[in-house]
Amino acid sequence: MLLRIAFMALALGVLASPAAATYETGLYAYSAGDYETAYREWLSLAEAGDARSQYQIGLMHLNGEGVAADPAKAFKWFSTAADQGYTPSLVYLAEIYYTGRGVEHNHAEAARLYTEAADQSNAEAQYALGALHIRGHGIGKDLVKAHMWLSLAGMRGLKEARSRRSEIEALMTAEQIAEAEALRDKKMGY
Repeated sequence: MLLRIAFMALALGVLASPAAATYETGLYAYSAGDYETAYREWLSLAEAGDARSQYQIGLMHLNGEGVAADPAKAFKWFSTAADQGYTPSLVYLAEIYYTGRGVEHNHAEAARLYTEAADQSNAEAQYALGALHIRGHGIGKDLVKAHMWLSLAGMRGLKEARSRRSEIEALMTAEQIAEAEALRDKKMGY
């Protein structure tokens, strides 16, 4: 009986491995600079609905890696992956809206997307939200919220977020810093 269970598990693993191996094959090819193979491997998965592959195809179109740079196609693939909740795609969509690369500038939409990704604990989005709150681009200028987001990003390892937070602390009162820390702690569930 135990041998039969082990054989079934092995058979299921073999049957499930081609999709994972295809993504991994694409990742290996991409890392080696073989963008043509990476694109081919990921495109079939992306068209089948794999969010990671959709994201990778979006990056390739955004950066012109193995394909002509095409921000509109990048936007399409990032949107498709983001619709499935793939957080890294939210961050790139926000960046596209913020910079206007391939779409009309829309700082408010960038802020909305960054907020969605930041709420999923994405450090890059948290850093970007902190910067938006400092500048007031697409979102209210608010040093307390900027401090909170930069603190969260810094806690997730972004050194530049810790540095930026220290810079704005010089512009804040002790009460504002305490409020920002309380908001940060609440976000973290303390």
